[in-house]
Amino acid sequence: MKHTRALWATAASVAVVGSAVVPSFAADAAYPTDPGTPGPACAWSAAVGPDGWNLFYPEGSANYWIQPYVVSDDTTLQVEGTYPDSRYLQMATYQQEGGWFTTDDGVDSWLTDHELVPDEGSANPFAQEGAEPGGSFSLTVGTDVEPGTPNTLPMAPDAAPEGSVGYLIYRVYSPAGDDFSTIDLPEVSVVTDGVSTALPTCGPDDISDEVPDEILDLVGDGLTDTWTTEFSRQPVEGLFPNADTGYVERTYEPSTKKDEVLVVQGRAPVQTGGNTPEVWPGDGVDTRFWSICMGLTDVPYESVTVEQPDGTNELGCASDDQTVVDEDGYYTYVVGTEDQRERIEAIPGATFLPLSAEQPRADHVLVLRNMLPVDAFEESVVNVPEGSDAAETAEIMGDYYPQSDTCTIKQLEKKGAEACLR
Repeated sequence: MKHTRALWATAASVAVVGSAVVPSFAADAAYPTDPGTPGPACAWSAAVGPDGWNLFYPEGSANYWIQPYVVSDDTTLQVEGTYPDSRYLQMATYQQEGGWFTTDDGVDSWLTDHELVPDEGSANPFAQEGAEPGGSFSLTVGTDVEPGTPNTLPMAPDAAPEGSVGYLIYRVYSPAGDDFSTIDLPEVSVVTDGVSTALPTCGPDDISDEVPDEILDLVGDGLTDTWTTEFSRQPVEGLFPNADTGYVERTYEPSTKKDEVLVVQGRAPVQTGGNTPEVWPGDGVDTRFWSICMGLTDVPYESVTVEQPDGTNELGCASDDQTVVDEDGYYTYVVGTEDQRERIEAIPGATFLPLSAEQPRADHVLVLRNMLPVDAFEESVVNVPEGSDAAETAEIMGDYYPQSDTCTIKQLEKKGAEACLR
């Protein structure tokens, strides 16, 4: 991953649409040479996930598209989207420091799929039985958002000054066919003093693969250095966390012993499953989505990547649908190298998680996420207060807490995971 200095006050990253200044991460060619001269700008100029930047420990089944903006009382963003054929979507705004927020009037900075009211004549497949994907919705992002107003998001916290930067993020999980290219990105218009200017959607040539230092600074400030070798819930700031999701993490320093691996076992929540919308909340489910990802502990907090036979890379995550769950409802993850994969996958009930091929002996972190639990799922990660240590986390999660310990593959093969979890 390349790093670059891309200040919003420079010509490389600022476009003027009418009288509205629009910050962007897009490549320099998309913008005028003089910051004061009106010129082209494009929407969704960055993405995090399999098709974008690898930072903030992205989930392999999700993509997060980013639209930066400048906070102004005179400007709103108008967003016209369609409900995708996917398991989940969310529209959310984030303050300059990278966190979600709630205004003084109690307006949250995120809306989940089932909360988005459809346009007249359309239907929301996450809220209405029998509705098909593809219906339309409209969303407004502004500084004067009244509580109870449908499909509106605040630009920034009440104390944020004019001219500060905010971010609109569009999240999609588990698209049909696991193909993010099928997702139609929402259309974005900038409305300033009553004048609306549509932003064309950024194309491949408009988007840089270089991560701005401003974003890297947010990443660097986003996690504490209090990780432990048992799963606990750390405070998360500046990492654009999903307000629907809770995360628990633990570190792992791979052994130099050839046969040693890390085993993780816990009770699996019942998820919605599949790659298409279902009405929420569903019957007989605990949560919309859960997964575990392998990452590296240094900035920019990358998920491990695994090279595929066709030369592409996949993120080292196992989503709920990719995880083996036994007849008692428990998962068993085994963390190892690619050389160990075949033996691990031959163990009944085991799901393989990869160490970094480039840095197999580096410190790793395992991130377990629960997303959008139902109220009755009291053991969800979401219900664990941030800053909870391992004992507090385990007490709340009960059987759903991920127990973990090291052992040899030979022990696993002969005696099973329970013999490894002392």
